[in-house]
Amino acid sequence: MSRRLLFFSLIFMPIFLLAQDFNNSRSGDVLINEVMANPVGLTAFPETEYVEIHNVSGSDISLNAWAFVYDGKETVLPDIVLLSGSYAVLYRSGRDMVVADGALSLGIDKFPSALANTGKTIGLKNANGEVIDEITYPNATAGKSYERSDDGTWHLSTDEKGGTPGAANSPSQLPDPDPNPDPDPDPGLNDSDMAKPFEIIINEILPDPFAGGSEYIELYNRSDRSLSLSGLVVAVRKTDGSLGAYYPLNLAEKMFSPGSYLVLTKEYHGVTDFYFIHSAEPIYELKLPVLNNESASVVLFRLSDEVVIDEVSYSTKWHDSSIKDKKGVSLERIDPDKNSQDVLNWTSAAAEAGYGTPGYRNSQYKNPDVQDDTFISAPEYMPGWDFYILTYQTMKAGYRCRVEVYSTNGRKVAEVSNNQLITQNGELQWDGKGLDNNRLSPGVYVFYAELYHPDGNHKKFKKAFLVK
Repeated sequence: MSRRLLFFSLIFMPIFLLAQDFNNSRSGDVLINEVMANPVGLTAFPETEYVEIHNVSGSDISLNAWAFVYDGKETVLPDIVLLSGSYAVLYRSGRDMVVADGALSLGIDKFPSALANTGKTIGLKNANGEVIDEITYPNATAGKSYERSDDGTWHLSTDEKGGTPGAANSPSQLPDPDPNPDPDPDPGLNDSDMAKPFEIIINEILPDPFAGGSEYIELYNRSDRSLSLSGLVVAVRKTDGSLGAYYPLNLAEKMFSPGSYLVLTKEYHGVTDFYFIHSAEPIYELKLPVLNNESASVVLFRLSDEVVIDEVSYSTKWHDSSIKDKKGVSLERIDPDKNSQDVLNWTSAAAEAGYGTPGYRNSQYKNPDVQDDTFISAPEYMPGWDFYILTYQTMKAGYRCRVEVYSTNGRKVAEVSNNQLITQNGELQWDGKGLDNNRLSPGVYVFYAELYHPDGNHKKFKKAFLVK
């Protein structure tokens, strides 16, 4: 052997061996873990067919030159590394897909356009053409995936979302909720700490979140005392009047202070990534029932005696008529002291609040101490901030506004707001720019505004003001 060849062998052989070991895999190292062949009816996820694979080995595995096999036809997988213990979700590229944090989302151009609902044989082959895993899934059920159990058998998903793409599979069977459960005694809990009906209210509901967002339910302690959350449960009432599965508020250590808020969600970042958050403290991640986008009855009750603390049967019809796309728009209670089921006491969160106020006072909150009057002020320059504010107040929720600025000769030069749904008390900001996106020249201008409500109430305001 020449010296050059020997040198090459000594230097590069270890790297070659590492690469070989990195790509080496055996049957059972990567498993087909979940199959969604009939996604019709899914609401928590897009209606997209998918196959989930799981690296159950103790090593990271390269999928370079691997193939997914469907009904005998092979589709090459992307050249990626599947980390030990992690998941990858395969689906047709161009379709919507949502996977759990940390999982790989693999949109593949030649992934089957449709998985047969009657069942098919699917498999995985490594770069050497060896079969790593192969299964034949049974007849599909609409809106339910088939998931691999710990013992290697298969079962329909028991997760309320219908599947667990990119996450650990659901158990093969969930215990039926005990209709009359015996609560665990809590020697540290006094009867005086327990919530009574209407002391804690359902204050805000987001049933139809943005894509990638999470549903949430906001609670408000309208009492004058701290209350224990131990023993409280959330459920959805069925059409026959009975309660669905119980979802306990596992927050026994927390006392709910008077006048404070609590946000319940299945995915913390599904709320914090989409809305302005005053504080992360009142937002809690826990298991919750799936909220229907159109309507449902959400019930908060005591587990010990099933006394209802509050119940709201919301409907998408409660949204303001100006809201055409309701995705990501929460429903807010206007007056915490009024009936929970009063249709006139609920409306859409205001646009200027980002269409949701999780963990703090609702944008449509009505202050009973404020005199019933409807007005809006002319733009007031804020020194040091270099913008103008317009303060307003309305008699009730649901008002929209149009604000325009005119030159003294009657020419429209700026538009501050156009048919914007506003809160009952608040401020609008204006950067002083005109229709051409340049700041207006200093001088006298005319402020013109209209505040109008679907019930016919309509007020106009006109006043000269100074632009600096």
